[in-house]
Amino acid sequence: MCPPARRDWELVTEMSFEKKGGVTLTWPPVNWKGLSGDQKLMAQEHAAVFLEKGEQGDFPSLCRRTLVDKYNFLTLEGANKPNEEEGSAEKIDTKIRQYNFSYIRALARGEISDNRVSWGILRSMERAARWEDTDKIISVLEGNNVKIKI
Repeated sequence: MCPPARRDWELVTEMSFEKKGGVTLTWPPVNWKGLSGDQKLMAQEHAAVFLEKGEQGDFPSLCRRTLVDKYNFLTLEGANKPNEEEGSAEKIDTKIRQYNFSYIRALARGEISDNRVSWGILRSMERAARWEDTDKIISVLEGNNVKIKI
């Protein structure tokens, strides 16, 4: 329904995410501030594939844009956005997620009036299905004080 909030990686030196078998991913990349927008997107895609892979090493079945949205919290400042998706259904799904995220961000910034309608929309988004399998990663980010970027 809505991608997880982006994080402010400016003050984070390095974090490690470990998968079974002792394989780890260090985030953000050491030299990320010097990377181009395309390289930052590629790093995020690589991290998302690493975190999404199944226990048997299966390649993720999500389309590229959905995978990037699911791991939106890994987005680095200045990263490019993925190219258009192949199918129109994926394109519509992506737009819905991004519009929902923009609405929540505008509400948090006070750009949308705090009224019954806005709270109704927010409650409906809270009840909607979401990616719960990233909750562990989000908890690690919060435990390491990686701030949400609004």
